[in-house]
Amino acid sequence: FPHLHCSALDYAHDGNSLSSGKFDHYHKAPFTFTKRKPTVQEYTAAAVGGFSNVNSKRNEGCTLVGTLHVPRVGGTISVSVSPDAWRRATSLLSFGVD
Repeated sequence: FPHLHCSALDYAHDGNSLSSGKFDHYHKAPFTFTKRKPTVQEYTAAAVGGFSNVNSKRNEGCTLVGTLHVPRVGGTISVSVSPDAWRRATSLLSFGVD
């Protein structure tokens, strides 16, 4: 996610999201995800457009890495904007305030 800071990223498995704390309740290390700044190669592969100043621009991005142990066949994994980041974005778009 080249243009989404890690603090604005949320993920969930079967509705148990990181932001609600339920993801960590069901998925303990080493079977979980880690959010980190993308490497130069990851940023270059994911970003569209110019690559000037890649080292500072990749600070605005996030890479999700990990392995999950799922005890049954099936399920839903989602990656989305965190509720807090979504509230800030809609407030800015609706009212022009941050």
